[in-house]
This record gives sequence, structure tokens and C-alpha cells, in this order.
Amino acid sequence: MAETESRLNGLQEKCLTRDDYHRCVITRVFDYNEARIRVRRDGVDAKDDDNHLLNKETVRPKALQVAHIISHSLMASCGQLDSKTIARNILNMFDDGVLHLIDLLMH
Repeated sequence: MAETESRLNGLQEKCLTRDDYHRCVITRVFDYNEARIRVRRDGVDAKDDDNHLLNKETVRPKALQVAHIISHSLMASCGQLDSKTIARNILNMFDDGVLHLIDLLMH
């Protein structure tokens, strides 16, 4: 069980870093655990990875979790394509209009 938890924690860190610097890819909320580390280290000057002050966020950070919407092994087996391109292509196969909705949520 400890090995699985360790693997998931590592996977979560990789995903949070890959998916736009410790932010939820849907809501854009910053990760609470990473915010806590940065506030302890930098105090009121703590910033996100885009150099914006965390204390200026309009929504308080939340504890983010990894969700396997698309299998990690499928993403890893797709060669040289970047993960966002692969994910968008797969989602488009399921619903031709979903990419437009995701783009609206992201902006």
C-alpha cells in the first residue's frame, strides 16, 4: 500500500507540474499544498510559477488531486506527441464539440 501511495504522490506532482504549474486544468485554482510550501518559504511575497503573488488570487488555493480521465499508460505510449495534443485528440473522438467548451472554461 505504501508503494502505491508513493507512486500516486509522485504521479500527482508530475501531473501538477505538467498541467500548468500546480493549477487545476479546469478551474485554474492553485494547489493548496504547493501554496503552503511557498508561503512558509516566502511569506507574503509567495508567488505562483507565473510570478504572480499568491495573496492576490481571487480564489483560495484548494488541495488538488490527480484524476485519470485518460489512462496514464495510454498517454505514455503515444510517442513524440505532447500530452496536451494527445488528450485533446482523444477527447475530440468522444465529443466533437468538447474542445470548444474546454477552451471557454480555460479563458
